[in-house]
Amino acid sequence: MRKGERKAFWNVVPVVGTTPGRRYGHILSYTKPCLATFGGNTGTEAVNDFWCLNVEKAPFAWQKL
Repeated sequence: MRKGERKAFWNVVPVVGTTPGRRYGHILSYTKPCLATFGGNTGTEAVNDFWCLNVEKAPFAWQKL
């Protein structure tokens, strides 16, 4: 690593309550303060739902809209 470069890493964010669950083919977007996801496929079915996670308000909890 060169001087001044930062190493990237993944971090698991603890959330409470129900989540959108694992999926692929979805859209994920961040518009402060919400991380939003729409649609996708769970591996067994296509889903057409919209979820929001307010990343500025703990405890973190997904909200289905």
